[in-house]
Amino acid sequence: MKKELLFLYPYKFTDFEYFKLEIEKYKKLNYKVLINDLSEIIASKSLNKAWKSKRSKAAIAQNSILHFYNFLKKKKKNLVIINLMQNHYNFKSFLILIIIKLLRIKQLFIFDDPPPYISQKKVSRFKWIKSKLKEHKLNYKLYFFYLNFFIFKFLIKLIKNKDEIIFSNQKLNKTDTKLINFFDYSNCLEPSNIKPSYKNYCLYLDNGGPYFRGDTDVKNNYLPNHNIRKIYGDIIEFLKKIESDFKCKVIIIPHPKYKSSKKNFSFNPYFKEFIIDNRPNALNILSKKTKFFLAKGTTAFSYAVVNNKPIVNIFSSDHEYESEEIMTILDYAKIIGNTAYNIKNYSKKSFSKKLTVSRSAYKKVIFTYLSHKNTLYTPNYKLISNHIEKISI
Repeated sequence: MKKELLFLYPYKFTDFEYFKLEIEKYKKLNYKVLINDLSEIIASKSLNKAWKSKRSKAAIAQNSILHFYNFLKKKKKNLVIINLMQNHYNFKSFLILIIIKLLRIKQLFIFDDPPPYISQKKVSRFKWIKSKLKEHKLNYKLYFFYLNFFIFKFLIKLIKNKDEIIFSNQKLNKTDTKLINFFDYSNCLEPSNIKPSYKNYCLYLDNGGPYFRGDTDVKNNYLPNHNIRKIYGDIIEFLKKIESDFKCKVIIIPHPKYKSSKKNFSFNPYFKEFIIDNRPNALNILSKKTKFFLAKGTTAFSYAVVNNKPIVNIFSSDHEYESEEIMTILDYAKIIGNTAYNIKNYSKKSFSKKLTVSRSAYKKVIFTYLSHKNTLYTPNYKLISNHIEKISI
Protein backbone atom coordinates (compact mmCIF):
# COMPACT_ATOMS: atom_id res chain seq x y z
CA MET A 1 0.00 0.00 0.00
CA LYS A 2 1.28 3.46 -0.94
CA LYS A 3 2.31 5.54 2.06
CA GLU A 4 0.31 8.63 3.01
CA LEU A 5 2.29 11.85 3.45
CA LEU A 6 1.46 14.53 6.00
CA PHE A 7 3.30 17.84 5.64
CA LEU A 8 3.49 19.80 8.92
CA TYR A 9 4.00 23.53 8.42
CA PRO A 10 4.28 26.03 11.32
CA TYR A 11 2.89 29.09 9.53
CA LYS A 12 0.01 29.85 7.21
CA PHE A 13 0.33 27.42 4.32
CA THR A 14 -0.38 29.31 1.09
CA ASP A 15 -0.35 28.42 -2.59
CA PHE A 16 3.24 29.65 -2.68
CA GLU A 17 4.32 26.92 -0.22
CA TYR A 18 2.28 24.41 -2.23
CA PHE A 19 4.41 25.25 -5.27
CA LYS A 20 7.72 25.66 -3.42
CA LEU A 21 7.48 22.31 -1.63
CA GLU A 22 6.54 20.58 -4.90
CA ILE A 23 3.35 19.09 -3.45
CA GLU A 24 1.79 18.45 -6.86
CA LYS A 25 4.83 16.37 -7.85
CA TYR A 26 4.25 13.98 -4.92
CA LYS A 27 0.65 13.56 -6.00
CA LYS A 28 1.82 12.64 -9.50
CA LEU A 29 3.87 9.88 -7.85
CA ASN A 30 0.52 8.57 -6.52
CA TYR A 31 1.03 9.59 -2.91
CA LYS A 32 -1.99 10.72 -0.97
CA VAL A 33 -0.87 14.07 0.43
CA LEU A 34 -2.24 15.85 3.50
CA ILE A 35 -1.09 19.31 4.57
CA ASN A 36 -1.42 20.46 8.17
CA ASP A 37 -1.23 24.20 8.68
CA LEU A 38 -0.26 24.62 12.35
CA SER A 39 -0.35 28.41 12.39
CA GLU A 40 -3.53 28.59 14.49
CA ILE A 41 -1.83 26.44 17.14
CA ILE A 42 1.79 27.54 17.38
CA ALA A 43 2.03 30.98 15.75
CA SER A 44 0.95 34.17 17.49
CA LYS A 45 -2.31 35.93 16.64
CA SER A 46 -0.40 39.04 15.59
CA LEU A 47 1.72 37.08 13.12
CA ASN A 48 -1.30 35.29 11.65
CA LYS A 49 -3.03 38.63 11.23
CA ALA A 50 0.02 40.13 9.54
CA TRP A 51 0.16 37.25 7.03
CA LYS A 52 -1.92 38.70 4.17
CA SER A 53 -1.76 35.77 1.74
CA LYS A 54 -4.72 33.39 1.88
CA ARG A 55 -4.39 29.87 3.20
CA SER A 56 -4.24 27.24 0.45
CA LYS A 57 -7.42 25.25 -0.05
CA ALA A 58 -5.24 22.14 0.09
CA ALA A 59 -4.30 22.76 3.74
CA ILE A 60 -6.08 21.71 6.94
CA ALA A 61 -5.79 24.01 9.96
CA GLN A 62 -6.65 22.78 13.45
CA ASN A 63 -7.04 25.39 16.18
CA SER A 64 -5.93 23.39 19.23
CA ILE A 65 -3.48 20.72 20.34
CA LEU A 66 -6.41 18.41 21.16
CA HIS A 67 -7.83 18.71 17.64
CA PHE A 68 -4.39 18.00 16.22
CA TYR A 69 -4.02 14.91 18.42
CA ASN A 70 -7.43 13.53 17.41
CA PHE A 71 -6.70 14.17 13.75
CA LEU A 72 -3.33 12.43 13.92
CA LYS A 73 -4.67 9.46 15.87
CA LYS A 74 -7.23 8.77 13.11
CA LYS A 75 -4.70 9.14 10.29
CA LYS A 76 -1.64 7.43 11.76
CA LYS A 77 -1.97 4.15 9.83
CA ASN A 78 0.50 4.00 6.93
CA LEU A 79 1.43 7.66 7.57
CA VAL A 80 4.79 9.38 7.12
CA ILE A 81 5.14 12.91 8.50
CA ILE A 82 7.26 15.44 6.64
CA ASN A 83 8.10 17.93 9.39
CA LEU A 84 8.84 21.47 8.22
CA MET A 85 8.82 23.15 11.65
CA GLN A 86 12.37 24.30 11.00
CA ASN A 87 13.85 26.19 13.95
CA HIS A 88 10.39 26.77 15.43
CA TYR A 89 10.85 26.10 19.13
CA ASN A 90 8.15 26.84 21.69
CA PHE A 91 5.91 25.00 24.15
CA LYS A 92 3.28 24.00 21.60
CA SER A 93 5.75 22.79 18.99
CA PHE A 94 7.30 20.74 21.81
CA LEU A 95 3.86 19.20 22.57
CA ILE A 96 3.31 18.40 18.89
CA LEU A 97 6.57 16.45 18.75
CA ILE A 98 5.63 14.63 21.97
CA ILE A 99 2.30 13.59 20.39
CA ILE A 100 4.02 12.29 17.25
CA LYS A 101 6.46 10.34 19.41
CA LEU A 102 3.69 8.84 21.57
CA LEU A 103 1.71 7.78 18.49
CA ARG A 104 4.89 6.25 17.03
CA ILE A 105 4.49 7.82 13.63
CA LYS A 106 7.48 7.86 11.30
CA GLN A 107 8.66 11.33 10.44
CA LEU A 108 11.43 13.04 8.56
CA PHE A 109 12.63 16.60 9.07
CA ILE A 110 13.35 19.08 6.31
CA PHE A 111 15.64 22.08 6.77
CA ASP A 112 15.82 24.75 4.06
CA ASP A 113 18.70 26.90 5.27
CA PRO A 114 19.40 30.26 3.59
CA PRO A 115 22.96 31.51 3.11
CA PRO A 116 24.39 32.86 6.39
CA TYR A 117 25.35 36.46 6.96
CA ILE A 118 29.00 36.87 6.03
CA SER A 119 29.67 39.65 8.52
CA GLN A 120 27.97 37.78 11.37
CA LYS A 121 30.54 35.00 11.18
CA LYS A 122 33.24 37.45 12.26
CA VAL A 123 31.39 38.61 15.38
CA SER A 124 31.92 36.83 18.71
CA ARG A 125 28.93 35.70 20.78
CA PHE A 126 29.75 38.32 23.42
CA LYS A 127 29.77 41.11 20.81
CA TRP A 128 26.51 39.81 19.33
CA ILE A 129 24.80 39.93 22.76
CA LYS A 130 26.30 43.37 23.41
CA SER A 131 25.02 44.66 20.05
CA LYS A 132 21.51 43.31 20.77
CA LEU A 133 21.45 45.01 24.18
CA LYS A 134 22.59 48.26 22.61
CA GLU A 135 20.03 48.03 19.81
CA HIS A 136 17.00 46.82 21.78
CA LYS A 137 17.85 48.14 25.29
CA LEU A 138 15.26 46.96 27.88
CA ASN A 139 12.95 45.21 25.43
CA TYR A 140 12.06 42.31 27.75
CA LYS A 141 9.66 40.80 25.18
CA LEU A 142 12.53 40.25 22.75
CA TYR A 143 14.74 38.64 25.41
CA PHE A 144 11.85 36.44 26.54
CA PHE A 145 11.47 35.28 22.92
CA TYR A 146 15.13 34.19 22.77
CA LEU A 147 14.99 32.60 26.25
CA ASN A 148 11.86 30.65 25.31
CA PHE A 149 13.43 29.69 21.97
CA PHE A 150 16.64 28.24 23.45
CA ILE A 151 14.88 26.44 26.33
CA PHE A 152 12.57 24.55 24.00
CA LYS A 153 15.33 23.98 21.47
CA PHE A 154 17.18 22.15 24.25
CA LEU A 155 14.09 20.17 25.33
CA ILE A 156 13.24 19.18 21.77
CA LYS A 157 16.76 17.85 21.27
CA LEU A 158 16.26 15.63 24.34
CA ILE A 159 13.14 13.93 22.93
CA LYS A 160 14.42 13.39 19.40
CA ASN A 161 15.30 9.88 18.36
CA LYS A 162 18.81 9.05 17.26
CA ASP A 163 17.52 7.44 14.08
CA GLU A 164 15.49 10.43 12.90
CA ILE A 165 15.86 11.25 9.22
CA ILE A 166 16.97 14.78 8.44
CA PHE A 167 17.06 16.36 4.97
CA SER A 168 18.89 19.64 4.51
CA ASN A 169 20.59 21.71 1.83
CA GLN A 170 23.42 22.18 4.33
CA LYS A 171 25.42 19.52 6.14
CA LEU A 172 24.25 19.72 9.75
CA ASN A 173 26.11 18.56 12.85
CA LYS A 174 24.98 15.02 12.13
CA THR A 175 26.72 12.48 9.94
CA ASP A 176 23.38 11.08 8.71
CA THR A 177 22.05 14.30 7.14
CA LYS A 178 20.49 13.55 3.76
CA LEU A 179 21.50 16.30 1.35
CA ILE A 180 18.90 18.00 -0.82
CA ASN A 181 18.80 21.30 -2.70
CA PHE A 182 17.74 24.70 -1.49
CA PHE A 183 14.07 24.70 -2.48
CA ASP A 184 14.29 27.74 -4.80
CA TYR A 185 17.07 25.93 -6.65
CA SER A 186 15.05 22.73 -6.77
CA ASN A 187 12.07 24.62 -8.24
CA CYS A 188 14.34 25.87 -11.04
CA LEU A 189 15.28 22.34 -12.10
CA GLU A 190 11.90 21.84 -13.72
CA PRO A 191 11.11 25.26 -15.24
CA SER A 192 7.57 26.23 -16.10
CA ASN A 193 6.24 25.67 -19.61
CA ILE A 194 4.22 28.88 -19.29
CA LYS A 195 5.69 31.64 -21.45
CA PRO A 196 5.98 35.16 -19.96
CA SER A 197 3.28 37.50 -21.19
CA TYR A 198 5.61 40.47 -20.69
CA LYS A 199 8.52 41.68 -22.82
CA ASN A 200 11.45 43.87 -21.82
CA TYR A 201 11.11 43.68 -18.07
CA CYS A 202 13.10 43.46 -14.87
CA LEU A 203 11.97 41.96 -11.56
CA TYR A 204 11.87 43.71 -8.18
CA LEU A 205 11.84 41.14 -5.36
CA ASP A 206 10.02 42.96 -2.59
CA ASN A 207 10.73 41.83 0.98
CA GLY A 208 7.60 43.45 2.42
CA GLY A 209 9.31 45.96 4.69
CA PRO A 210 9.06 48.52 6.02
CA TYR A 211 5.39 48.81 5.01
CA PHE A 212 4.85 45.39 6.60
CA ARG A 213 6.48 44.48 9.92
CA GLY A 214 7.60 40.99 8.95
CA ASP A 215 9.21 38.86 11.67
CA THR A 216 8.83 41.68 14.19
CA ASP A 217 5.55 40.03 15.19
CA VAL A 218 7.48 36.87 16.10
CA LYS A 219 10.48 38.34 17.91
CA ASN A 220 8.87 41.52 19.29
CA ASN A 221 11.97 43.51 18.34
CA TYR A 222 11.85 47.27 17.96
CA LEU A 223 11.99 48.78 14.48
CA PRO A 224 13.44 52.15 13.52
CA ASN A 225 11.02 55.05 13.34
CA HIS A 226 10.51 54.73 9.59
CA ASN A 227 9.28 57.59 7.42
CA ILE A 228 7.22 55.28 5.22
CA ARG A 229 6.12 57.94 2.77
CA LYS A 230 9.69 59.12 2.10
CA ILE A 231 11.10 55.58 1.86
CA TYR A 232 8.59 54.47 -0.74
CA GLY A 233 8.74 57.83 -2.51
CA ASP A 234 12.48 57.26 -3.00
CA ILE A 235 12.04 53.63 -4.08
CA ILE A 236 9.30 54.51 -6.59
CA GLU A 237 11.37 57.37 -8.03
CA PHE A 238 14.28 54.94 -8.44
CA LEU A 239 12.12 52.28 -10.11
CA LYS A 240 10.68 54.81 -12.55
CA LYS A 241 14.20 55.90 -13.50
CA ILE A 242 15.07 52.25 -14.14
CA GLU A 243 12.04 51.89 -16.43
CA SER A 244 12.97 55.06 -18.32
CA ASP A 245 16.74 54.51 -18.59
CA PHE A 246 16.63 50.81 -19.44
CA LYS A 247 13.45 50.80 -21.54
CA CYS A 248 11.83 48.06 -19.49
CA LYS A 249 8.87 47.50 -17.20
CA VAL A 250 9.52 46.87 -13.51
CA ILE A 251 7.45 43.91 -12.32
CA ILE A 252 6.94 43.69 -8.56
CA ILE A 253 7.13 40.19 -7.08
CA PRO A 254 5.55 40.46 -3.60
CA HIS A 255 6.97 38.56 -0.65
CA PRO A 256 5.13 35.20 -0.15
CA LYS A 257 3.40 36.56 2.97
CA TYR A 258 1.84 39.40 0.99
CA LYS A 259 0.63 37.84 -2.25
CA SER A 260 -2.94 38.70 -3.14
CA SER A 261 -5.29 36.27 -4.87
CA LYS A 262 -6.28 39.18 -7.13
CA LYS A 263 -4.45 39.72 -10.39
CA ASN A 264 -2.15 42.75 -10.55
CA PHE A 265 -3.03 43.87 -7.01
CA SER A 266 -0.64 44.85 -4.23
CA PHE A 267 -1.42 44.92 -0.52
CA ASN A 268 1.19 47.69 -0.45
CA PRO A 269 -0.60 50.72 -2.00
CA TYR A 270 2.70 52.41 -2.89
CA PHE A 271 3.22 49.92 -5.73
CA LYS A 272 -0.11 50.58 -7.44
CA GLU A 273 1.57 52.17 -10.51
CA PHE A 274 3.57 49.02 -11.31
CA ILE A 275 2.80 45.56 -12.65
CA ILE A 276 2.28 43.13 -9.76
CA ASP A 277 2.69 39.39 -10.30
CA ASN A 278 1.17 37.42 -7.41
CA ARG A 279 1.39 33.98 -9.00
CA PRO A 280 2.98 31.40 -6.66
CA ASN A 281 5.33 30.34 -9.46
CA ALA A 282 5.95 33.84 -10.88
CA LEU A 283 9.73 33.61 -10.49
CA ASN A 284 9.79 30.19 -12.08
CA ILE A 285 8.01 31.66 -15.10
CA LEU A 286 9.70 35.07 -15.41
CA SER A 287 13.33 34.62 -14.31
CA LYS A 288 14.72 33.21 -17.53
CA LYS A 289 13.70 36.20 -19.67
CA THR A 290 14.20 39.06 -17.21
CA LYS A 291 16.88 41.64 -17.97
CA PHE A 292 18.00 41.74 -14.34
CA PHE A 293 16.76 41.53 -10.74
CA LEU A 294 16.41 44.20 -8.08
CA ALA A 295 16.20 43.24 -4.41
CA LYS A 296 16.62 44.39 -0.82
CA GLY A 297 18.28 41.22 0.43
CA THR A 298 16.33 38.04 -0.24
CA THR A 299 17.08 34.33 -0.51
CA ALA A 300 15.20 34.42 -3.83
CA PHE A 301 18.48 35.65 -5.34
CA SER A 302 19.00 31.98 -6.18
CA TYR A 303 16.69 32.51 -9.18
CA ALA A 304 19.17 35.08 -10.50
CA VAL A 305 22.10 32.74 -9.87
CA VAL A 306 20.52 29.69 -11.52
CA ASN A 307 19.41 31.71 -14.55
CA ASN A 308 22.74 33.53 -14.78
CA LYS A 309 21.16 36.99 -14.47
CA PRO A 310 22.49 40.12 -12.73
CA ILE A 311 20.90 41.02 -9.40
CA VAL A 312 21.38 44.37 -7.67
CA ASN A 313 20.71 44.68 -3.95
CA ILE A 314 19.60 48.21 -3.19
CA PHE A 315 19.53 50.50 -0.15
CA SER A 316 19.49 54.23 0.54
CA SER A 317 21.81 56.14 2.86
CA ASP A 318 18.79 58.38 3.53
CA HIS A 319 16.85 55.53 5.14
CA GLU A 320 17.20 53.93 8.56
CA TYR A 321 17.34 50.12 8.72
CA GLU A 322 16.93 47.43 11.34
CA SER A 323 20.33 45.80 11.86
CA GLU A 324 19.51 42.41 10.32
CA GLU A 325 17.81 44.01 7.31
CA ILE A 326 20.81 46.08 6.27
CA MET A 327 23.09 43.14 7.04
CA THR A 328 21.07 40.99 4.66
CA ILE A 329 21.26 43.59 1.89
CA LEU A 330 25.01 44.13 2.20
CA ASP A 331 26.01 40.50 2.77
CA TYR A 332 23.84 38.96 0.05
CA ALA A 333 25.37 41.44 -2.40
CA LYS A 334 28.86 40.25 -1.39
CA ILE A 335 27.93 36.59 -1.70
CA ILE A 336 27.14 37.03 -5.40
CA GLY A 337 30.38 38.93 -6.04
CA ASN A 338 28.96 42.47 -6.01
CA THR A 339 28.30 45.34 -3.62
CA ALA A 340 24.97 46.91 -2.66
CA TYR A 341 23.83 49.97 -4.61
CA ASN A 342 22.89 53.26 -2.92
CA ILE A 343 19.82 54.54 -4.78
CA LYS A 344 20.35 58.03 -3.34
CA ASN A 345 23.30 58.41 -5.72
CA TYR A 346 21.55 56.90 -8.75
CA SER A 347 22.78 57.51 -12.26
CA LYS A 348 22.38 55.29 -15.29
CA LYS A 349 26.15 55.01 -15.65
CA SER A 350 26.86 53.96 -12.04
CA PHE A 351 23.92 51.54 -11.96
CA SER A 352 24.93 49.95 -15.27
CA LYS A 353 28.25 48.96 -13.71
CA LYS A 354 26.31 46.80 -11.22
CA LEU A 355 24.68 44.78 -14.00
CA THR A 356 27.40 42.17 -14.07
CA VAL A 357 27.56 38.46 -13.35
CA SER A 358 30.52 36.98 -11.51
CA ARG A 359 30.59 33.43 -12.86
CA SER A 360 33.02 32.29 -10.18
CA ALA A 361 30.86 33.78 -7.39
CA TYR A 362 27.68 32.29 -8.86
CA LYS A 363 29.31 28.87 -9.14
CA LYS A 364 30.49 29.10 -5.53
CA VAL A 365 26.96 30.05 -4.39
CA ILE A 366 25.49 27.02 -6.16
CA PHE A 367 27.88 24.51 -4.61
CA THR A 368 28.09 26.17 -1.17
CA TYR A 369 24.47 27.11 -0.46
CA LEU A 370 22.08 25.89 -3.13
CA SER A 371 23.07 22.41 -4.25
CA HIS A 372 25.69 19.65 -4.21
CA LYS A 373 27.51 17.51 -6.71
CA ASN A 374 25.16 14.55 -6.16
CA THR A 375 21.92 16.58 -6.15
CA LEU A 376 22.72 19.12 -8.85
CA TYR A 377 20.18 17.89 -11.39
CA THR A 378 17.63 16.15 -9.14
CA PRO A 379 14.65 18.07 -7.70
CA ASN A 380 13.89 17.64 -4.02
CA TYR A 381 10.66 15.71 -4.40
CA LYS A 382 12.58 12.93 -6.16
CA LEU A 383 15.36 12.87 -3.56
CA ILE A 384 12.88 12.78 -0.69
CA SER A 385 10.38 10.34 -2.23
CA ASN A 386 13.19 7.91 -3.07
CA HIS A 387 13.96 7.72 0.63
CA ILE A 388 10.30 7.54 1.69
CA GLU A 389 9.98 4.32 -0.30
CA LYS A 390 12.67 2.75 1.89
CA ILE A 391 10.89 3.57 5.18
CA SER A 392 9.22 0.61 6.83
CA ILE A 393 6.08 1.30 8.83
